Amino acid sequence: MKIHKKKGKRTLRQGTENLTCRTDSHTPSFPMEKKEKHLLSALKNCKELRFSVRNYALLNKIARSTVYDLLKKLENKCFVKKENYGCWQITHKGNSVFTPVGNSRLPCRNDQLSSHFQTFKLPLKNKDKFNLNKLLNANPNNHKELKLMNLTINYFYFDDVTLILKPKVLEINIKEIISNSIEESTTITLNTALKYIDLLTGCGLTFENIVLDKGHYARVQSHLADFLKNIDNRYKLDLGNGKKFWIDCSDKLEDETNDIDTRERLDTFLTDALSCNSLMSDIGKMKEVLGTIIKLKVMDTITNTATYPTIERDYNYFG
Repeated sequence: MKIHKKKGKRTLRQGTENLTCRTDSHTPSFPMEKKEKHLLSALKNCKELRFSVRNYALLNKIARSTVYDLLKKLENKCFVKKENYGCWQITHKGNSVFTPVGNSRLPCRNDQLSSHFQTFKLPLKNKDKFNLNKLLNANPNNHKELKLMNLTINYFYFDDVTLILKPKVLEINIKEIISNSIEESTTITLNTALKYIDLLTGCGLTFENIVLDKGHYARVQSHLADFLKNIDNRYKLDLGNGKKFWIDCSDKLEDETNDIDTRERLDTFLTDALSCNSLMSDIGKMKEVLGTIIKLKVMDTITNTATYPTIERDYNYFG
């Protein structure tokens, strides 16, 4: 499988990359009946060491057999599990049903790097041998199949990625990564992608290449964002060729860019500026001195390379 560059895309060489994560901007909606969700809520809010099926049935005026049927359905969907001695417990996936839609950012310390909206696109070479059951055996949190008029799209929700299988391409949407540097983030991202590519290859898919779309790279509650917010809380720069830099105030205050090289150069510049004793006024003085030196050098070069016209003289004064 080749990993190569496409114009306008950042591409990857085998050898760099995986992650900690960002949940999608919306919590996946799980198919569930009203009675199932009511029972799941009761399990979540149960303060006792052991959930009482008998008490739940009495309070809700339903048969215990109905409660057990509902618990079995929830267990099949991995929302609950049966612990030792028949004690029912809600799972992490079950708890995620009650996660509020909206702010789904991971907690992070000030000035940490948040990398999100990173998508790998893998054009399919062959999917004739694709085995759906093998992929489902990897226990995704949820699986949805969207059937449209001329195509079918499958969504597989995992803790750290969302896989989107289309007729001609597979997308790996990496969830949010919290790290300290671009290098660390890139390592995490690529390792995660390669882990799922290996899984998908084992399920019968083959790919032509891998392309990484532009993601977003933000420093959370950075000093730069705090400074620029005082100028304009919608501060934005168009850097050309689709590259942008802006201040994001939607959640935590961030300075953000959609270009990884811009993020790296900005981090390097700020680190250098904060770690040295030079003042901005020193830069102005250096420019002035350097300008003078260049002018002198240019004048010296002109003087040394100048050619003067030859004056021919006739010394035969007497003809």
